Amino acid sequence: MDVLAGKLAELDNRRRQAESLASVNDATWQALLEQRLGIIGVERDIHVQCLPEFLQTELSAAAGSVAGLTPAQTLTHYKVVLDGLIAGKLAAIQPIHAPPPWTSGGITVTFPPTNPKIVSPLSKPELEALANLVHLQATGQIGSKWASYHDALLKSESARHLTVTSNAFGALAERAREVAVEQARLAAEAEAQGKAAKAHTFRLAPAGATQLSVAAGSVAITAGSSLTLEAAIQAGIQALKALGGAVLDRATGVGIGLLLYSPSLGNSDLYPPTSLSLPAKDLIPDLPDNLSEIAAAGGTVDLSYRVYGDRSKYSVIATQANGGVSPKVPVRALRRDPVANAYTFTTADTPPITLTFPIAVPGDSSTVTPVQPVEIPIYTGITLTPIEVKAESFPAVDQWNIRDAIYTFPADSGLPPIYVVLSESLDSGIFTRVQLQAKYKHAKNFGVMDINQNNDSLRKFRDAIKAHLEDKDTVEKGSYHHAKNSKVYFNPKTNNVVILTKDGKFLSGWQLKEGTDQHKNYMNGGVL
Repeated sequence: MDVLAGKLAELDNRRRQAESLASVNDATWQALLEQRLGIIGVERDIHVQCLPEFLQTELSAAAGSVAGLTPAQTLTHYKVVLDGLIAGKLAAIQPIHAPPPWTSGGITVTFPPTNPKIVSPLSKPELEALANLVHLQATGQIGSKWASYHDALLKSESARHLTVTSNAFGALAERAREVAVEQARLAAEAEAQGKAAKAHTFRLAPAGATQLSVAAGSVAITAGSSLTLEAAIQAGIQALKALGGAVLDRATGVGIGLLLYSPSLGNSDLYPPTSLSLPAKDLIPDLPDNLSEIAAAGGTVDLSYRVYGDRSKYSVIATQANGGVSPKVPVRALRRDPVANAYTFTTADTPPITLTFPIAVPGDSSTVTPVQPVEIPIYTGITLTPIEVKAESFPAVDQWNIRDAIYTFPADSGLPPIYVVLSESLDSGIFTRVQLQAKYKHAKNFGVMDINQNNDSLRKFRDAIKAHLEDKDTVEKGSYHHAKNSKVYFNPKTNNVVILTKDGKFLSGWQLKEGTDQHKNYMNGGVL
């Protein structure tokens, strides 16, 4: 047992080296961590078994209950108890006295203070035998020769055995803490992923009226509005139709709804992405008969009108076969999730967007039909005001992104196809696409070397700004004189600054050049 205990640490190192060479996913890694804890528990028991029986009893009595403690806490507790027992044993060692001389027939024999037949180091059975010997001598059941030595040796050897166990428990506790830290990291990542998934999951009504939504629920129409969202969409389509055959050299659209955010949202970090859903027939009255087959093949259909949404409003856009906004809209098939009792689809975005259409099915029903839409809660952080305005030109097509699709339900659901558009992906948190575009000239200062502005390069710029703000070396220092109550975040290692407005929105960012008046004024006075 002692030989095995001595090799446990070496075996653990070999196992870790083997694990480091393997590529595993989070689930497998979590299982390996649990396995590590199991191995630590086995090693703990082996080290305890290496102690003499009487020391095991003392340890158990002194440690008490460890219920509710984590493995690392349990091992640390045992180590503290072991160290206390060690200190007690060493403090209790008394001076050793040689046995009195033995005289017989005029001959006197003297004895050394130590018993030459019982010497350190003692094995587990030898120490158990010594403990029994000390007990018998202390109770007068046998002679007291070398009694002081036997007692001192028992205490010192007990302390030595306990020290070996304490050191082993200390190493085990450190390993258990490493596992706990890694498990906490995985749990935090899983929680963050869960929150991200929840924040990007839209619960939509599978049929019926046009609906604007956020992850927390549907968005209500502004009280007292004289125009419905459906009417605004149709008015927008008619306004675009009225242009007739006019040649449009830019994307042209009509605003259909303005978004108003509640002051209770506070910082713009809390502004959520939105989605707009409506019956597909409202945009394309003559839907193809083979829409389900197109969805199964991951195909597209041509629409004369599409919808685009950003942080402030939604608009109906006229498509063009050549140039402008493409008429091609993806068609995708929803699948029924029996666990969630909903029809769902997850996009390939980063992070992925999940659309879920909850349904209510009678408890005694064995089929998915007839389906009954589940009422979606109302989210009060945003209201939508339908509007009717004139057609307007939009920025160049490659500067913005329409994320829309037609979704088909399973044939046995009896539900018609639905058109869903997600709001501009770059209009979230503290950022807007417009501002990222306006300040993209500074992107190279943050390591983004792409010359052309597009969705990918703008995302890189946004992520670089986020990284700057999250960098431990970045500090808040001063303000920007062109923006009242703004805040400047400066990183002395890169000399980069990022400016946020008083509302916490991204305004600009660039690199300060050392030796310039701008750099000197900012470093000395805190005003940029």
